[in-house]
Amino acid sequence: QEYRKEALRLIRNMQKQCVHGTAILHQYAGKQEGFLEDYALFGTALLYGYALSGEESFIQHARLWAENISTKFSKQDTPFLRMNADESEGWKELLEIEDDVIPSSNALAGQFFIQLSTYSGEYKWRTQGEQMVAQVHAKVFKNGPRFSHWLETALGLTVGHKEVVVIIASAEIELHTLTERSAVPNNFSLVSYTAVGLHHSLNRSV
Repeated sequence: QEYRKEALRLIRNMQKQCVHGTAILHQYAGKQEGFLEDYALFGTALLYGYALSGEESFIQHARLWAENISTKFSKQDTPFLRMNADESEGWKELLEIEDDVIPSSNALAGQFFIQLSTYSGEYKWRTQGEQMVAQVHAKVFKNGPRFSHWLETALGLTVGHKEVVVIIASAEIELHTLTERSAVPNNFSLVSYTAVGLHHSLNRSV
């Protein structure tokens, strides 16, 4: 519980101190605008904020952030995104696709779009992620180790993202037992001791 509280505190601090209008800083104490991976990782952090708290404001912010990414980083005639919103420097026009220890900014953006689609129910973000994976497909399976984050994104598309909702007094124990028996990638697990206490519903019936 303490780790969850600390994670939420950090996410809220990022919202307050690292975001300036439609821009996010590359470093919290600096002035340089972030790169594509900074935008994508912040979007993913917002989804974690929702998963941890059930506050739908995180989903609303994530939706706006996805639109922000699409507007700032889009490049004509390709589903891939530029690594930087500033077009004045040529090298920043590069489309960063290959990844390994340092993840590809496009792979991170694709993962964010697909996860946002799962949480928000807006299919257009899944479509954008699918288009990105389709474009890099041949390279992924020819040079797998150099495209590890793309492989993870493709796994999400293949297996899907599912919700597992456990409502019982011993919810955490039951969920642990369930995942030990059958671990499925990309499951979104929700725990509540009573039906009233379950906030992660986005207005869906439980």
